[in-house]
Amino acid sequence: MLEEFDSFININKDFWSKFNEIDTNKLILVETAGHPTINHANAVTAKMIARAKGFRIAWIKYNATDEKLMQSYSENSIFLSFKKHTLFFKIRLKLIAIHYYLMHVLVRNRLLSFEYKGIRYGDFIYDGYLAQYSMATLHRFDARIAKIFYSAMLYDEEAREILKRNSAIKAVLVTHYMGIGTGCLSRVCLQQNIPVYLKVGGCDIFGFSVFNRLSEVYNYPLKPTKDEIDFAVSNYKNEIEKDFKNFIEEVSNKSKGGFNIAYDNNIHSDVTREQFLKHMALEDKPIIFIMLHAFNDFPRSHFESMLFNDFYDWFIQTLKFVSKVKSRNWIFKEHPTNRFYPTKDLDLNKIMRHLPEHVRFVSQDHVIKSSVVLNVADAIVTCLGTAGVEMPALQGIPSIIASDTFYDGLGFTIKPSTKKEYFEILANMDLKPLSAEQQLRAKCCYLYLYKYCMMPFAAGPPITVEEISIISKQLMDSYNGRVSKAYKEKSDLIYSQFYEYAGEIKKEGFKRLVRLPFDLMEMSDYYMKLFVELKD
Repeated sequence: MLEEFDSFININKDFWSKFNEIDTNKLILVETAGHPTINHANAVTAKMIARAKGFRIAWIKYNATDEKLMQSYSENSIFLSFKKHTLFFKIRLKLIAIHYYLMHVLVRNRLLSFEYKGIRYGDFIYDGYLAQYSMATLHRFDARIAKIFYSAMLYDEEAREILKRNSAIKAVLVTHYMGIGTGCLSRVCLQQNIPVYLKVGGCDIFGFSVFNRLSEVYNYPLKPTKDEIDFAVSNYKNEIEKDFKNFIEEVSNKSKGGFNIAYDNNIHSDVTREQFLKHMALEDKPIIFIMLHAFNDFPRSHFESMLFNDFYDWFIQTLKFVSKVKSRNWIFKEHPTNRFYPTKDLDLNKIMRHLPEHVRFVSQDHVIKSSVVLNVADAIVTCLGTAGVEMPALQGIPSIIASDTFYDGLGFTIKPSTKKEYFEILANMDLKPLSAEQQLRAKCCYLYLYKYCMMPFAAGPPITVEEISIISKQLMDSYNGRVSKAYKEKSDLIYSQFYEYAGEIKKEGFKRLVRLPFDLMEMSDYYMKLFVELKD
């Protein structure tokens, strides 16, 4: 194994030697991780940014960071570590954390509004508690919440110290801008006007964008604007329809991730509405699917506004309400990746064991997959899940959303502004399919998110969703070999993509990598012409 590793180091050095970074005192700080795909994709992306902006790479050194591996991507890169604080400092910070827990959680019960040194961290603490302790919801009287306060403040202090000690840091690259670790680093950098580059994916495809201000952290960086959707559906209807048809035919490509789990590699189903009703022992009434979330998958950190406290609160209140609405069939569908997000305080199967005659539960292992939902649903309900854009795009099914999302406000979702309105919609909504234009808007949005902003990344070998979620020994042992194979078979394509993406990043006003089927300059001309016509 050691010989294979040393061989890969030499291959890696040779492959990237033509892109050596310049000697400069301007640094880009880059996240390193224990997952091989994240390390590799971060390293390649860091080199793109460094080439575009004239940076030198500084890797964040953790205990598990392999210096030899990371330096094989960039010979003149350096390593920076977070300072180890004194025992006195940590004791003092823990006492402050206890104080904040008492005040913001027990007394005021306003955790989400908590700020530390001018930065909002209540959402990170909320979600950090759920993730670290495998909880579905926040338990106010659990004193362990104070530990999460402490972690958030400690990461904040470490971020401030490393920036103060290394004033040459001019940018940061992270894979996670949420979560207490690099999430706190990202927000501290943005508060100090240091741009934060975000890379998502890196296995055959990747998304890439930049935050420039702290106020942007709740704006999903790849979300299209309403103007872009308006322009595309007005001028490129046929292109969108063709692009969408071609894109969904790639459903069997496991590196895409979404379809192969929720749809079991098939978005088509032969199950009819009549068969479904019979199989589920339901009366012939409108069918509404409640698409559940993985309960501790960061409910509060994605977006600023949500009607409910978290995914569990949304689920349990919705269940109580629809149990009394007998004019419709309500199907609660468990999230397909829920097994990766266990909860100690919630036994979903137990809660859903005894349900009214018009309510059903479909577990993640049930034969009813999302492809069946497409055939039989009159509407779907979610907080901020992908189904809220997927189902409208694929089948014109209306989606009711209970949160800000990466697709709301674009003309095809139903978004109540209050809980009262949300429940009124559930009870009284006129259940009719989306119009052709609404479905086209959903298709355009879906393409924007999952095709136009997901760039080909030949340097990153494709892996399965299971390999992404669980770091297996097989993946660790085989990944460098897969990368070497990609270098050998796709070197020209990798270099071509590298030059293209670095060129885009270099442009003034860069926000994200995107390949649109229309010209943004043409879009500007379109709106100028429209303005003149309205004026006249």
